[in-house]
Amino acid sequence: MAPSFDENFYISLPIQPANKFTHVSVLGVSIPKSFYSVQKGQNTFIVREIYDNPPLITNHTITVPEGNYSINSFITTLKALFLAEGLTEYNIIQENSKIQGVTGKLTFTHENAPTHVGVFIFENSNISDLMGFDRNSTNSFSAPNIEGIEILISTNIVNFQAESQIYLHSDICLSHNDDILLSVFGTGEPYLSNIIFENQDLEAYSKPILRRDSNNFHFYITNEYGNPILLNGVDMLITLIVYEKVDMYELIKTFMQYQMSRNEEQDKKKIEDKKSQK
Repeated sequence: MAPSFDENFYISLPIQPANKFTHVSVLGVSIPKSFYSVQKGQNTFIVREIYDNPPLITNHTITVPEGNYSINSFITTLKALFLAEGLTEYNIIQENSKIQGVTGKLTFTHENAPTHVGVFIFENSNISDLMGFDRNSTNSFSAPNIEGIEILISTNIVNFQAESQIYLHSDICLSHNDDILLSVFGTGEPYLSNIIFENQDLEAYSKPILRRDSNNFHFYITNEYGNPILLNGVDMLITLIVYEKVDMYELIKTFMQYQMSRNEEQDKKKIEDKKSQK
C-alpha cells in the first residue's frame, strides 16, 4: 500500500478477519517539509500585567502569524505585535556578536515597571521554543532596576527549527501502550524538500497489529509533544507492509525435527539395502 494523503486521514486496508497478519511496518515514507515553525493553533502566548494599586490583572494574547522565521524577522514581528496590542513598554534586545559572546537567548525589557509586573505565559505550543522558554511555563520579569526597567532572559536557547522529530501515528498498531507507528528526524532537510525514510530492518521497525472489527484505519502526524503537524496542503507518501511474523524458534525446532526424522529414514533405508544385498 502506498497512499498519498495530507497529515491526517482515514483509509480502508484489505485486511480481513481471516487473515493471519500479525505485524505492520512502514517500508518507506516521504513527508514534505512544508510545515511551518509557527503553525496555526500553536502560535499564541499571553503577556500578563499585574497591578498593585489598584489591584488589577490584565491578559494580552499575542498571536504570531503562521510561517517560518529567522531570529531577525521573528524579533521584528514580535515588536510590531507588542505595539499593536498597546504594549509599548516592552522591547527585545538581541545579542551583538561583534562585541559580545552569543548565548542564543533573547532579553526582554519592560519599562515603567514600578507601576506593574510583567509575566509571559506559555502553553503547549512551539512559540515558547522560538522565544527560548519551557512549554507550559510562567515566566516573571525581574525586579525593576534603578531605571525602573524589568528584565526577562530566555531560559533556553531559541529554536527556529521547524519540528526536529516527527511521529507517524495509527490505530493499526499498538506499541508500548501508544499508537506510534514510526518516528523520523526532520532536521537536516531544507524547507520545501522531503523527509525520506527507507526501512533497512523490517523486524526492528515492525509493530503488532491491533485487531479491530473495522479495517478503516486512522493515520496522522505530530511532533514529540503530540501537537499536530500541518503540511499546508502538500501530501505525504507512505508504503506499508502487513505480514504474519514467524516464530523463528518454532521454525528452527520444526526444521530440526524434520532433519532428524529424515536422517532416521535414511538410516533405516541403508540398513534395509544392506540386508537386501546379502
